Amino acid sequence: MYKTTDKELKIIKEYILLPFLFSVMDRDLKTLFSTQLKIKKPYLDLLENCMHKITRDFAEIKKEMDTHGIKLYEELKKKDGVYCKYQIKGYHGEFTMLWDYVKGQIELRMHHYLHHSSHHSQHSSQHTTHHL
Repeated sequence: MYKTTDKELKIIKEYILLPFLFSVMDRDLKTLFSTQLKIKKPYLDLLENCMHKITRDFAEIKKEMDTHGIKLYEELKKKDGVYCKYQIKGYHGEFTMLWDYVKGQIELRMHHYLHHSSHHSQHSSQHTTHHL
């Protein structure tokens, strides 16, 4: 019997979580867009930058799935969590994440992406400032 490695489980988890994160940020972007903030462009830009990075990272995760021979063939969103069935090298496995865990993981990733995008923006602005 094949035992799924920690790396393979991490890839599967990212494959499931990144679309959730993208959806959350997309919803937040639409909410921000319709608010009456006096200056909202920096917030919108930050979220859009995060969403572009998530899209790129998701493409990388898909490549890793192909490299490791991982196929996700069923994903169910149920009352208590997300269930998926996958296949690796001909062996089948199941993976479950409860909603509280999913929410916590989404928050961690939001912090990561927001910090990364904000840090990147600061360097870009500083770089531009030096050329003025």
